[in-house]
Amino acid sequence: MKQFLGSVTGMNGYLIFSMIIFITFFLGLLVWVFKADKKYIEEMENMPFDNNIKNDNI
Repeated sequence: MKQFLGSVTGMNGYLIFSMIIFITFFLGLLVWVFKADKKYIEEMENMPFDNNIKNDNI
């Protein structure tokens, strides 16, 4: 794989672009985790065990 990437010209732009997308996504996810409403997260966490939820797909 290293030999293949070394022989391809112009790959640096794609590698940098993909790294920027990767870092941006995980930093955004990290921000969302710390800023998310704790009540919403608790509600989603308990949803599989709650029998009172109306399911319109049935």
